[in-house]
Amino acid sequence: MIGAATISSGSLQNVVFLSFGLLLGLVVHEYVHAFVALRFGDMSPKLAGRLTFNLRPHVEPFGTFVLPGILLLKVLFGQPPFVFGYAKPQPLHQYGFKRQDRQIILVSLAGPAANVALAVLFGVLFRLAVHATSSSLLLRLLADQVIVNVILAVMNLMPIPPLDGSRVVATLLPPKPREVMTSL
Repeated sequence: MIGAATISSGSLQNVVFLSFGLLLGLVVHEYVHAFVALRFGDMSPKLAGRLTFNLRPHVEPFGTFVLPGILLLKVLFGQPPFVFGYAKPQPLHQYGFKRQDRQIILVSLAGPAANVALAVLFGVLFRLAVHATSSSLLLRLLADQVIVNVILAVMNLMPIPPLDGSRVVATLLPPKPREVMTSL
């Protein structure tokens, strides 16, 4: 009961807004990976049903719900807004790519770039809303969308398998270490 007393309406709003932002950010991130891979000639994302804005095909239960849920508990009890999650890794068969290393890097960076674009979009909307409204609810929603998408972009650039940064680093390695990194 003592812990329940520390839950405020603001922290509950943050949890809801961050959850929405995370799901939106993950779906857009994965869709853009699939779209760019398809443009380079890889049909596997389309065949796997991943070229969609529907959340269901992208869900990885632990990374999409459990891990974010744990992180959001801290936010619920008044800690600063931080949430991270991940979706199922995008299938990628680069053997049809004409310039494999370059196109793998572009496909890998497309997801984080989409999150940066979302962060910029929500940041611009935030700036406009600051001057147009006094709604703290709208401002909190927009600010949380910026936070989530910046975190998703930064975290996915880390060279830790299976995050996007690991695919980029793997393309820069000699053949044997590359094979080890890509099979992790």
